[in-house]
Amino acid sequence: MSAKYRTVFYLFWWVALPHVIVLLVHPKRASVYEDLLRWKELRKIEYFMHWRKSDSHFRLICCLVYLILIAPEFRNIFYLRIGIVKWLIMWFTRPLSSLYINMPERDFSTGIYIEHGFSTVLYARHIGKNCFINQQVTIGSTKSGIPYIGDNVRIGAGAVIVGNISIGDNCKIGANTTVVKDIPANSTVVSAEARVISSHI
Repeated sequence: MSAKYRTVFYLFWWVALPHVIVLLVHPKRASVYEDLLRWKELRKIEYFMHWRKSDSHFRLICCLVYLILIAPEFRNIFYLRIGIVKWLIMWFTRPLSSLYINMPERDFSTGIYIEHGFSTVLYARHIGKNCFINQQVTIGSTKSGIPYIGDNVRIGAGAVIVGNISIGDNCKIGANTTVVKDIPANSTVVSAEARVISSHI
Protein backbone atom coordinates (compact mmCIF):
# COMPACT_ATOMS: atom_id res chain seq x y z
CA MET A 1 0.00 0.00 0.00
CA SER A 2 1.42 3.39 -1.00
CA ALA A 3 2.05 6.10 1.59
CA LYS A 4 -0.88 8.09 0.18
CA TYR A 5 -3.42 5.30 0.64
CA ARG A 6 -1.92 4.24 3.97
CA THR A 7 -2.48 7.77 5.30
CA VAL A 8 -6.06 7.76 4.07
CA PHE A 9 -6.58 4.34 5.64
CA TYR A 10 -5.43 5.54 9.06
CA LEU A 11 -7.50 8.70 8.80
CA PHE A 12 -10.54 6.59 7.96
CA TRP A 13 -10.27 4.50 11.10
CA TRP A 14 -9.34 7.21 13.55
CA VAL A 15 -11.31 10.16 12.20
CA ALA A 16 -14.09 9.17 9.83
CA LEU A 17 -15.24 5.85 11.29
CA PRO A 18 -17.35 7.43 14.09
CA HIS A 19 -19.14 9.50 11.45
CA VAL A 20 -19.83 6.41 9.35
CA ILE A 21 -21.30 4.60 12.36
CA VAL A 22 -23.55 7.55 13.18
CA LEU A 23 -24.72 7.77 9.58
CA LEU A 24 -25.62 4.07 9.40
CA VAL A 25 -27.83 4.18 12.52
CA HIS A 26 -29.19 7.72 12.45
CA PRO A 27 -32.87 8.30 11.51
CA LYS A 28 -31.86 11.28 9.31
CA ARG A 29 -29.52 9.21 7.15
CA ALA A 30 -31.74 9.59 4.07
CA SER A 31 -31.18 13.36 4.15
CA VAL A 32 -27.43 12.87 4.51
CA TYR A 33 -27.41 10.49 1.53
CA GLU A 34 -29.11 13.17 -0.59
CA ASP A 35 -26.48 15.68 0.52
CA LEU A 36 -23.73 13.20 -0.36
CA LEU A 37 -25.10 12.66 -3.87
CA ARG A 38 -25.18 16.40 -4.50
CA TRP A 39 -21.67 17.03 -3.13
CA LYS A 40 -20.29 14.00 -5.00
CA GLU A 41 -21.68 15.41 -8.25
CA LEU A 42 -20.39 18.96 -7.74
CA ARG A 43 -17.01 17.98 -6.31
CA LYS A 44 -16.57 15.23 -8.94
CA ILE A 45 -15.44 12.83 -6.25
CA GLU A 46 -13.93 9.63 -7.60
CA TYR A 47 -11.76 8.55 -4.67
CA PHE A 48 -12.10 4.86 -3.76
CA MET A 49 -14.71 4.40 -6.50
CA HIS A 50 -12.66 1.67 -8.23
CA TRP A 51 -12.80 -0.63 -5.21
CA ARG A 52 -16.40 -1.87 -5.65
CA LYS A 53 -18.03 -0.15 -8.57
CA SER A 54 -21.28 -2.10 -8.28
CA ASP A 55 -22.05 -1.10 -4.71
CA SER A 56 -23.60 2.38 -4.71
CA HIS A 57 -24.09 2.33 -0.91
CA PHE A 58 -20.38 1.65 -0.43
CA ARG A 59 -19.63 4.55 -2.78
CA LEU A 60 -21.65 6.92 -0.62
CA ILE A 61 -19.85 5.75 2.52
CA CYS A 62 -16.51 6.41 0.80
CA CYS A 63 -17.81 9.79 -0.29
CA LEU A 64 -18.73 10.59 3.32
CA VAL A 65 -15.23 9.64 4.46
CA TYR A 66 -13.63 11.87 1.84
CA LEU A 67 -15.86 14.87 2.56
CA ILE A 68 -15.51 14.59 6.33
CA LEU A 69 -11.73 14.63 5.92
CA ILE A 70 -11.36 17.47 3.40
CA ALA A 71 -14.58 19.58 3.35
CA PRO A 72 -15.25 21.49 6.59
CA GLU A 73 -18.37 23.06 5.01
CA PHE A 74 -19.85 19.60 4.60
CA ARG A 75 -19.08 18.85 8.24
CA ASN A 76 -21.27 21.78 9.29
CA ILE A 77 -24.17 20.39 7.28
CA PHE A 78 -23.58 16.84 8.53
CA TYR A 79 -23.52 17.97 12.16
CA LEU A 80 -26.73 19.96 11.61
CA ARG A 81 -28.41 16.83 10.23
CA ILE A 82 -27.46 14.53 13.10
CA GLY A 83 -28.48 16.95 15.87
CA ILE A 84 -27.34 16.43 19.43
CA VAL A 85 -25.32 13.34 18.50
CA LYS A 86 -22.74 15.70 16.99
CA TRP A 87 -21.35 16.42 20.46
CA LEU A 88 -20.11 12.83 20.60
CA ILE A 89 -18.05 12.98 17.40
CA MET A 90 -17.36 16.57 16.35
CA TRP A 91 -14.14 16.70 18.36
CA PHE A 92 -12.70 14.27 15.78
CA THR A 93 -13.15 16.82 12.97
CA ARG A 94 -14.14 20.36 13.82
CA PRO A 95 -16.75 22.22 11.74
CA LEU A 96 -15.84 25.40 9.92
CA SER A 97 -15.93 28.09 12.60
CA SER A 98 -16.78 30.95 10.23
CA LEU A 99 -19.83 29.21 8.74
CA TYR A 100 -22.93 29.83 10.84
CA ILE A 101 -26.10 27.87 10.08
CA ASN A 102 -28.54 29.39 12.56
CA MET A 103 -31.72 27.54 11.66
CA PRO A 104 -33.36 24.22 12.52
CA GLU A 105 -32.54 21.18 10.41
CA ARG A 106 -36.17 20.78 9.29
CA ASP A 107 -35.97 24.12 7.42
CA PHE A 108 -32.61 23.32 5.80
CA SER A 109 -33.44 21.22 2.74
CA THR A 110 -31.28 18.49 1.24
CA GLY A 111 -28.70 18.92 -1.48
CA ILE A 112 -27.51 22.36 -0.34
CA TYR A 113 -23.94 22.99 -1.47
CA ILE A 114 -21.70 25.58 0.18
CA GLU A 115 -18.68 26.58 -1.87
CA HIS A 116 -16.12 28.10 0.53
CA GLY A 117 -18.08 28.75 3.73
CA PHE A 118 -15.79 31.54 4.92
CA SER A 119 -17.67 34.29 6.78
CA THR A 120 -21.09 32.95 5.79
CA VAL A 121 -24.27 33.33 7.87
CA LEU A 122 -27.44 31.38 7.05
CA TYR A 123 -30.54 32.35 9.02
CA ALA A 124 -33.80 31.87 7.14
CA ARG A 125 -37.32 30.54 7.48
CA HIS A 126 -36.45 27.98 4.85
CA ILE A 127 -33.66 27.21 2.38
CA GLY A 128 -34.81 25.02 -0.50
CA LYS A 129 -33.35 21.97 -2.19
CA ASN A 130 -30.15 22.04 -4.23
CA CYS A 131 -29.21 25.63 -3.44
CA PHE A 132 -25.65 26.71 -4.22
CA ILE A 133 -24.15 29.24 -1.79
CA ASN A 134 -20.78 30.93 -2.16
CA GLN A 135 -18.58 32.52 0.49
CA GLN A 136 -19.28 35.64 2.56
CA VAL A 137 -23.02 35.35 2.00
CA THR A 138 -25.37 36.75 4.65
CA ILE A 139 -28.94 35.50 4.86
CA GLY A 140 -30.42 37.14 7.92
CA SER A 141 -33.01 39.13 9.75
CA THR A 142 -34.29 42.65 10.03
CA LYS A 143 -37.14 43.93 12.20
CA SER A 144 -39.57 42.66 9.56
CA GLY A 145 -38.40 39.05 9.79
CA ILE A 146 -36.18 36.57 7.95
CA PRO A 147 -36.08 35.36 4.32
CA TYR A 148 -37.56 32.34 2.58
CA ILE A 149 -35.29 30.84 -0.09
CA GLY A 150 -36.78 28.56 -2.76
CA ASP A 151 -35.32 25.54 -4.53
CA ASN A 152 -32.35 25.58 -6.92
CA VAL A 153 -31.27 29.10 -5.95
CA ARG A 154 -27.67 30.13 -6.63
CA ILE A 155 -26.26 32.87 -4.38
CA GLY A 156 -23.00 34.55 -5.38
CA ALA A 157 -20.13 35.58 -3.14
CA GLY A 158 -20.78 38.49 -0.81
CA ALA A 159 -24.54 38.60 -1.43
CA VAL A 160 -26.82 39.88 1.35
CA ILE A 161 -30.43 38.69 1.62
CA VAL A 162 -32.29 40.12 4.60
CA GLY A 163 -35.80 40.76 5.85
CA ASN A 164 -39.19 39.10 5.56
CA ILE A 165 -38.84 38.38 1.83
CA SER A 166 -39.14 35.42 -0.52
CA ILE A 167 -36.69 34.29 -3.19
CA GLY A 168 -38.45 32.16 -5.78
CA ASP A 169 -37.27 28.87 -7.23
CA ASN A 170 -34.44 28.77 -9.79
CA CYS A 171 -33.21 32.31 -9.05
CA LYS A 172 -29.64 33.54 -9.36
CA ILE A 173 -28.37 36.22 -7.00
CA GLY A 174 -25.21 37.89 -8.28
CA ALA A 175 -22.07 38.50 -6.27
CA ASN A 176 -22.23 41.42 -3.80
CA THR A 177 -25.93 41.91 -4.44
CA THR A 178 -28.14 43.16 -1.61
CA VAL A 179 -31.71 41.83 -1.75
CA VAL A 180 -34.41 43.37 0.44
CA LYS A 181 -37.50 42.73 -1.72
CA ASP A 182 -39.28 39.64 -3.00
CA ILE A 183 -37.75 38.04 -6.10
CA PRO A 184 -40.04 36.04 -8.44
CA ALA A 185 -39.09 32.56 -9.58
CA ASN A 186 -36.65 32.09 -12.48
CA SER A 187 -35.09 35.55 -12.01
CA THR A 188 -31.51 36.77 -12.10
CA VAL A 189 -30.61 39.64 -9.76
CA VAL A 190 -27.39 41.65 -9.88
CA SER A 191 -26.12 44.84 -8.30
CA ALA A 192 -25.86 48.02 -10.33
CA GLU A 193 -22.60 48.55 -12.16
CA ALA A 194 -19.93 50.57 -10.41
CA ARG A 195 -19.87 54.26 -11.31
CA VAL A 196 -17.60 57.17 -10.42
CA ILE A 197 -19.26 59.66 -8.08
CA SER A 198 -16.22 61.87 -7.56
CA SER A 199 -12.69 62.21 -8.82
CA HIS A 200 -9.65 63.14 -6.74
CA ILE A 201 -6.53 64.39 -8.46
